[in-house]
Amino acid sequence: MTKKLVNFIIIVYQNLTRSRFPTCRYSPTCSQYAIEAIETTIKEQEKEARKAQNKADAIGASVFDLKAVNPNVLVKLDARTPAEVIQSIEDQGMIVGKSLAALRVLLQT
Repeated sequence: MTKKLVNFIIIVYQNLTRSRFPTCRYSPTCSQYAIEAIETTIKEQEKEARKAQNKADAIGASVFDLKAVNPNVLVKLDARTPAEVIQSIEDQGMIVGKSLAALRVLLQT
C-alpha cells in the first residue's frame, strides 16, 4: 500500500514536471532513483519485520505453560460403576433440594 502510494506520488510529480520543463538528460532520472530507494527501504523494513515476528514466535513457543500438569501428582481414577455414579448424583440432588427448601423457608419469614 505504501509503496503504491509513493510510486503514484512520484509518477504524478514526473508528469507535472514534464509539462513545465524539458525532459531530463540523465538516465535513470532522479525520480527513478527515488522509486528504487523507497522500494529497497520498504523491502528491508518488511524483512526486518518478518525477522522480529519470527523472534517473537520463537519466544512465544518457548514460554512455559503455567497451567502445566504436575508430573509428581498421583492420578486418582474413578473406579465407581455407572450405577454408583447415578446414585451419587441423586444423593447430591437430595442435599441440594433440602438446602433450597431451607432457603425458601428463610425467605418467607
